[in-house]
Amino acid sequence: MIREAIAALAEEGRDLGEDEAAAAMAGIVQMEAAGPDGASVTLDALVDTGATYTLAPASVLRRLGVEPIGRQTFHVADGSRVEREIGWLLVRIGGEERPTVVVFGDEGADALIGAVTLEEFGLGVDPVGRRLVPVDGYLVGLRPGGAR
Repeated sequence: MIREAIAALAEEGRDLGEDEAAAAMAGIVQMEAAGPDGASVTLDALVDTGATYTLAPASVLRRLGVEPIGRQTFHVADGSRVEREIGWLLVRIGGEERPTVVVFGDEGADALIGAVTLEEFGLGVDPVGRRLVPVDGYLVGLRPGGAR
């Protein structure tokens, strides 16, 4: 799916180039996804820094008991806009666990780990090593000592 998106951008004359494409697609990471009742599944997910949220096929999310909490509009690689359901999913990556927003994807869609989930886990992309690395977060509204 990511490779098709990069190809679609190239067809529009918006070629990402190899370095930028590698940064947008760090590789495949195992992600454990759990629903509210504790049912879980391990997914091979593509890391996609160009995607806002994490995405999994709707059938997988429904099997886990994940309920939609709303709908949101998204821009896709071909320039069109689509509306998809979103919900909350408990995700485990590398032994850490966090709740994150998840998009109910089409059947056959690759699972994706988006930018929001990466930030929630304090992870960044090493495009050369094609791996996830720990990064610091930002609290720009705070001064040293916690004063505002």
